[in-house]
Formats: sequence, structure tokens, C-alpha cells
Amino acid sequence: MSKFDLTVDFFKHIEDAEWLKVETLLADDFRYFGPTPEPVDKAIFLDCLESLCIAFPDWSFHVREVNQLKDKITALVHITGTHTAQLDLSALGLKPIKPTATFFEFPDEEVILTFKGDKLTELHVSPEIHNDLMSLLSHLQIS
Repeated sequence: MSKFDLTVDFFKHIEDAEWLKVETLLADDFRYFGPTPEPVDKAIFLDCLESLCIAFPDWSFHVREVNQLKDKITALVHITGTHTAQLDLSALGLKPIKPTATFFEFPDEEVILTFKGDKLTELHVSPEIHNDLMSLLSHLQIS
């Protein structure tokens, strides 16, 4: 399967809450780099994503402009969702947040995915864009 197809499948499986399929696309040593003080490992990444997709069942990446350069893929994402269920981020030491029925929409953001074979080893997002947890909580008017 091409890196392009793997990228499209990765985001689609997240949106469809197909966690076993997402997990099989990630390398054991997968790392997420973004607006976090340290890179996030596979287990924490999956736990947080699953919690977000439960709380925002219409979570969508609106992926477009997918381009490949060797083992790296760049894509533009435009994340949206509506907070209709409890958001449990206890894995990050936060208390659960009750549904607010708030819709959020982040600005476009470039992501860079690195593959080794057919496994995603790294996902990089720009820490400067502020499409992060604190921005999301701000959209929900949670401090």
C-alpha cells in the first residue's frame, strides 16, 4: 500500500473510531511531536485520540493536499468537531469535562507523517499553530 493510501486510511480510521486499525498502522516506537513539552508515545497518543473522538463524535480532520516525498507525507488538516459527550483526559491528569454542545473549528494546519515500511513512526504538527488541547479547552470555555 502506498504512503499516500496509508495516510488517508490513518485519518479515516481515527474519524471512524476504528482503534485497532489505527493501532496497526502505528509503529511500536511511534512518536507524536507537537504542542506538547515532550514527544508523546503510541499508548498515550491512542488514549487521548480515543477520548477526543468519544467526546467529539463528529471529529473530522478534513484532510487535503496530501503530498509524498520519499518516506514522508505532508498533508493539510482542518480539524472540526462538536463536544457532545464527556471528555476524559485523565491520562493527562485532567478532570473529565461534561458535554458543552460547543462546535470548534481549528485553522488549517500542516502535518508531517514519517513512515518506515508500512508503519507510521512519527507525526509532526506545528506547535506554533495552537491547534492544541489548551486551544480546544479555550473553545469550550474551560480553564
